[in-house]
Order: sequence, then C-alpha cells, then structure tokens
Amino acid sequence: MLPAAVDTLVRVCATDFCSKSPTLVLDAFRMLIARGICPPLKTCNFLLGFLARTNRSGDARMVFDEMRNFVSPNVYSYTPLIDVLCKVGNIEVAIALFREMQSSGVTPSVVTYNVLLDGLCKAKMLDEGIALKDEMQMRSLEPTVMTYRAILHGLVRTDRFEDALCFFKEMIEKGISPNEYVYNVLIDGHSKMGRFAEALKLKEEMISKGIQPNRVTYNTIVKGLCTSGELEQAECLFKEILRNRIPLVSGDFNLIISFIIRSKSRLDSAIWLLEEMLSRKLTPNDPLLTELMNELCKAGKHSEAVGIWLKLFENGFLPSLVTSNALINGLCRLGNMKMAVEVLRMLLEKGMVLDSVTYNTLILGCCKEGKLETAFKLKENMVKRGLKPDIFTYNALLYGLCSSGRMDGAILILEEFEKQGLSPNLFTYSIIIEGYCKISEVDKGVFYFRELEKCGLIPNHVIYNSLIGGYFRMGNIKEAYDLVNEMKTEGIARTVVTYSVLLHGLCCVGCVKEATDVLNRMREEDVSPNVFCYTSLVDGYCKLGMVEEASNMFKQMRTNGIAPNKLTYTALMSGFCNTGNLNEAEKLLKEMVESGIVPDTVTYRVLLVGFFKQGNLEEVLRLSQMISQESRVLENQHAKLASLPDKLFEFQEFLSNESSNMK
Repeated sequence: MLPAAVDTLVRVCATDFCSKSPTLVLDAFRMLIARGICPPLKTCNFLLGFLARTNRSGDARMVFDEMRNFVSPNVYSYTPLIDVLCKVGNIEVAIALFREMQSSGVTPSVVTYNVLLDGLCKAKMLDEGIALKDEMQMRSLEPTVMTYRAILHGLVRTDRFEDALCFFKEMIEKGISPNEYVYNVLIDGHSKMGRFAEALKLKEEMISKGIQPNRVTYNTIVKGLCTSGELEQAECLFKEILRNRIPLVSGDFNLIISFIIRSKSRLDSAIWLLEEMLSRKLTPNDPLLTELMNELCKAGKHSEAVGIWLKLFENGFLPSLVTSNALINGLCRLGNMKMAVEVLRMLLEKGMVLDSVTYNTLILGCCKEGKLETAFKLKENMVKRGLKPDIFTYNALLYGLCSSGRMDGAILILEEFEKQGLSPNLFTYSIIIEGYCKISEVDKGVFYFRELEKCGLIPNHVIYNSLIGGYFRMGNIKEAYDLVNEMKTEGIARTVVTYSVLLHGLCCVGCVKEATDVLNRMREEDVSPNVFCYTSLVDGYCKLGMVEEASNMFKQMRTNGIAPNKLTYTALMSGFCNTGNLNEAEKLLKEMVESGIVPDTVTYRVLLVGFFKQGNLEEVLRLSQMISQESRVLENQHAKLASLPDKLFEFQEFLSNESSNMK
C-alpha cells in the first residue's frame, strides 16, 4: 500500500468516522501495523492528537509504542501523549515520558512544557510546576499566558493567593496580557478571601481592556458575596448580568435565589428573580421551590406562594408533589384552607398522583379549622384512591375531635386504628389526655396516662402539663402539685409551659402569693418566665384588688425584657378601672396603641364600664363609637372568611364526585 493511501485511510477514519465509532480509526491503524506498514510520522501524530483530544490515553500509548518501531517520535508525538496522560491523572508517567523525550534528543516546545506544567498544577504539585517554568526559561523558552494561567489556577486552588498575585505581577512585567481565564482565576481568589472591591476592580479592568466578563466571572463574585452574606450587593451584580444579556443557566439563578431564601429577609427579591428565571424558560430545581414555598408561608406571604405555584403551571412546569405538599402544608398552618383545597383541586385535575403526606396535611388543616366533616371526607377519598391511612392521619382526626370536645368519637377513632394494626404513640395519648382534661374529665385522662405507661411509653412534659391544667380546672390543687413534684422525681424537665399552667391555675383560685413564689422558683431553676406567666400574675392581683402589686409585676416584666401583650394591658386596665383609677387606665391604653398593639372590643369595654360607673357619659359615648368601628372591621374580616364553609362544601361535593367516578 502506498504511503499516500495509508495517510488518507487513517485521516479519513480519524475525521469522518471517529464520532460514530472511535475504534474504527484504531482498527485501521492496527490492520496496517499487522501488515508491517506504518503510516507516515505526520499521520501518526495526527492520530495521537485525535486520541489525546478524546482522552483515550491507553490507545494513545499503544499507537505511540507501535509507531516508534517504524519511525522516530518527534515533539509533536510526545506532546499529545504527555497531554492526555496529564488529563487522566497519570502525572508520574507523563513526567517520565517528558524526561525520556529529553534524553532521546527531542527538544520540548513551549506547548510541551505548558501541558505538563498544567498537569502538575492540577495535581497540586505546584512547586514542581514552578520549577518546570524556571527550567523552561533556562532553555530560552519564554512562558506564555497559558503557562501563567496554569500556575495561577493551581495557586488559587491551594489557597496560595499571595503567591498567585506575585506571579500575576511577574506576568504583567513580562508584557504578557492576561486573558479572560486569568482574570477569572484571580477574581475567584479575591472573592474567596472576601476581597470583593478588588474582584470588582479586576472585572472593570477586563472591560477596559476589551475583554467581556462572562457568566463565570460574574457568578464567581456573586457566589462569594452570597457566601459572605452580602446579598444586596450580590443582587445588584446579578441585575447587571441580566442587563448585559449574558446567557445564564438554571444553576446561576438557583444559586442566588437559594441564598436569598435562607436569609428570610429578602423574599420579595427571591420572588422577582424566580419570575425572571421562568420568563427565560429556565427550570428551578425542586429543593429550591420547596424551600421557597416553606419560607413564603412562614412569612405569611401565602398569596405570593400560590402565585409562584400558579406561574409554574403557566410556564409549562409541573411542580413536584413535594413542592406542592410544602405549599399545602404552609397554607394549612396559616389557616388558609380555601387556598389549600384549591391547590389540591388543581393537582387532581392535572392528574397528579397524591400521596399520604398531601392528604394528612389537608386533614390536619381541616381539623385545626374545626371542619371535621371535610376531614373525614378526605380520609374516605384517600382510602378510595388506594392510600392507607397511617398514624398521622388518625392523630389528626383525633386532634380535631378532641379539640371540639367530641371524646366519644375520638375513642371510636382510636379503636378503629388499633383494628388496622396501628399502635398509639405518645402524641396519640397526648391528644386524648388533653381532650379529657379540657372537659374536666381528668380521671379518664389519668386512665390513658396509665395506659401509655403500660405500653412502655414514657410521658413527657406536654402530657404532664395537660393533667396539671386539668386538675386546676377542677380546683384540685393538691393533685396538680403532686404531678409537678412527680415530674421532678421522674427527671422530666419542667418547662416554661409547665410553670405557665401552674401560675394560671393558682391565680384562678386566688392563690396569687403562692404563684409569686413559683415565679421566683422558676428563676432559681433557670427557667425564664414568659409573657403568659406575668399576665396570669397581673390578672390574679387585679382580681384580688391588689392593683399596686399588679402594677409592680407589670413593671418587673418589662424590666426583664418581656413585652406585655394585649391580654396583659387589658388585665391591668381592668384593675385600674375597678378601683376607679381611670386616668392610669387611659394612660395604659395610649401606651398600648403606641407600642403597636391594636385594642379590641374587650379592651374598650373594660374602659367603657369604668367610665359608666363614674357617670362620665361623654367618654362612654366616645368609647361606644370606637367599639362600633372595631365591630365593623371585624365584620369585614368575617365576611372575607364567610366563603370558606361554602368552599369546603363545594370541595366535599368534588371529592364525592371523584369517589363516584372511581367506583
């Protein structure tokens, strides 16, 4: 076969067919070698270059070893092989081949030095890489921008940034102009060290030299700013990216939005950026959307959360069930069942297969709102869709029944889920015990308290708090105190809630002195009293006519950094009014309003009764008008919520129709 034909065969295989079958060119080479024919050196080098570009180091080594049985390798033979060995991490073999090259009398080129130097720097062998640069200069080969790029990148990666700056200075002194990659490496180093002014200065220097910063340049600084908590500056820079129409990918938006969400203070910015992302047909990732739904709902921005969720649909994106569940859960926590059932309706209409989490979230939301009929409808629909109610489902229903005092129904539910093979957990017993204690049937609560102990469960402070509160409602102070002491014996921490229950109970039966002693004991046990503790004492003293002591307690709570709430103010105002001190009561009202607390009709009526007893009809008329205005506001609020029962009824009908269609 003629050399020209051999050359053509290998070149055609390496160009036209390599993308479809890279082995074809190797088969052609092996066939020729087997017949004792070697392609020309130039063709072999062409083949080595192709194999290096495709990271086929083993095949490149085979070609190199075979060709040198026929021809002597030159610099264009060694360089691609050294390059691919460095790329795949065989740095020691690459170094050995480089030295072999030199000993064979083949002089490495600047490109040869650069590929090996790049490999050394990527392998974090920085000192060896720098030594190679020095060797290169000793052999009268001048470093290029690629040489310095490799060294700078290696130094920045290994946190030797000051050394990197020295080499950058050397590079400039040699008259070598930095390229986009060099600038990006240095900007990355400055950003990692929090030197954002220097990073931004380098960005401007790039622009002044006609080098347009790319998404890597900007994202490096944006990420650094976000990591350092400089979110406002990061957002401004990201807006600059958008203004400059630099092409972005989903990950660029996801990065800054996720940092903004975590800050919790710039949720409006997160919404704006997400909307911008959607307008570019970029897809936010599920964890980001789920986190955004959670944080928006926690911040009370449920309308915005639903708006984002709907925009996803409008832009052709189907939110995952996890994201949708997060939204439904947030809406239910806020008591916004109207929106929650609308979200569920849309999911069903879109053919989304719901899971137990979706149903359990809605069932609990309905139970919290007292919509038990809808909750049971949801459970029924859940079963018809092939989902088995779990302990979370039953606990939610128990919570709804017990909260509304329907204990007979609660026990029937308890029996039902035990028949399903489910075992009550601590939360189950906690709900039942609290339910019985609320209706003053503490003996039944105690029965289930003993039952949970028989099951090997250990009662917690929540269960003890329920029983203590129950005994106080029945006026059984001794039993309540016995339980408080039992908590200590059993090693169960008495929390601020425990003491709040105890203080409230003592004050309700007129034992305010004992309650004050409990408050002092709390401090000894390193439990900080909360606003409910102080409010109970203020109210207790006022009911006994001890307004001076109540006022002192009010002052004490503020000294200790506890802000009074509406109930605290109203209790003390009631005390002043009952003793005829209406001036002090009016001062409290003014202070209450100035502190941002809006008085309700109860607060106004306390003052109204006080003025009425004094015969001050002018003030009675003024306060009556204020109560009337407050009532109109409340009526408007109720009107907004009036559609909720109808909406839930419509949803029940929808569930019924869905169930009928499934039969």
